[in-house]
Amino acid sequence: MVGLKNVATFLVALLPAVSAVPVTDNDSVGKYIVTLKRGLDARDVADHMQFTREVHSRSLVRRGKSVHAWNEGVRHSFKIRDHQSYSAKLDLKTVEEIKSHSAVVSVEATKKIHIWDTATQPLAPWGLGSISFEIQEDYPVQTYRYDESAGEDTWVYVLDTGIRTSHSEFEGRAVGKSFVANETEEDLHGHGTHVAATIGGRTFGVAKKTNLIGLKVLDRYGDGDTEDLLRAAQWVYNDATENNRTSKSVVNLSLGLFGSDTAADEAVKALYEEGLLVVVAAGNDNNDASLYTPASSPYSFTVGAISVNNSRADFSNWGEAVDVFAPGNLILSAGITGDDSFRYMSGTSMAAPHVAGLAAYLKALYGLEKPADVIAKIRLMGLKNAVRDPKGSTNLLAFNGLGAQRTL
Repeated sequence: MVGLKNVATFLVALLPAVSAVPVTDNDSVGKYIVTLKRGLDARDVADHMQFTREVHSRSLVRRGKSVHAWNEGVRHSFKIRDHQSYSAKLDLKTVEEIKSHSAVVSVEATKKIHIWDTATQPLAPWGLGSISFEIQEDYPVQTYRYDESAGEDTWVYVLDTGIRTSHSEFEGRAVGKSFVANETEEDLHGHGTHVAATIGGRTFGVAKKTNLIGLKVLDRYGDGDTEDLLRAAQWVYNDATENNRTSKSVVNLSLGLFGSDTAADEAVKALYEEGLLVVVAAGNDNNDASLYTPASSPYSFTVGAISVNNSRADFSNWGEAVDVFAPGNLILSAGITGDDSFRYMSGTSMAAPHVAGLAAYLKALYGLEKPADVIAKIRLMGLKNAVRDPKGSTNLLAFNGLGAQRTL
């Protein structure tokens, strides 16, 4: 379960006032996500969308706007398995009318999401050693043991700031697509490239042969919103199903927001039900992860962070929503200043890709197809009671099952 911060202010288009029509609070326009009930057929959805268009048209007339106002109304529609929703720019009166429609579950303002990283200083890399040695006598462990299948013929969708696909770590196995307005798929922040290389880089990666698909939902500052997250989730669903690889795919979300969001939770649930394991960062507030989205979703596999001595990192969120821990403090991985650059980063954003990579690795090694099977394998192989100060979390440390056992 994941969280997000450093929230940037939403840029909402302000429409010019018309002198003949007084502006009220009900006339203020914002961006919303409307989530529909599951089980609606195509006719039900079409009827609701017609209702929305009619209500919105009446609103435009009431406010003295052109009925063809280009920057208001329905923006994007989403269908991920049984989940159906849409985004729209609407005034408050229209929102209240839509909420009352029998097909609607919720109408929520779009929310800001952000990455989960922290400031760091250099230290020897240790994360790969941690997940491949059962008993660790010395810290840090700097040897990584793994099966040569290494995630081959699997795919990991990385919803983040993008990926520097030309980096030598990716060996041509990474591609990208942007859902951020006015930005290409290029990673201008560095977070997504670091995360992707931890998942599948040739040097820094857990699953060194997996294929990486970087979907940019966060901008150069590490900020985004739930609308773009849903657009990317829709794309993941379509891509995985159309290419018949849901059973070979994993989704990594090293991002989140504080609070609840029905549409985001429904999207995670739909991806899980389709057969896609969604790995999520727990958040960096040293707080209860159940207060964050999508970290709190029962359909996400939520990852907390440990430091080099197997203690819960002091920033890591905790609690019953956390399913497993993985290395997240002072993690060395790929950078964006050059095709051979690297950098250190810390956060549950860095812990989640260790587990996403592990999931891809286990899919290739054991032929695991369903999310529940991968989760069961990680729980079976994970090191029980290995984390110091789990603070109410599941005390389980990610482990790939192949590392040499050593005696204390």
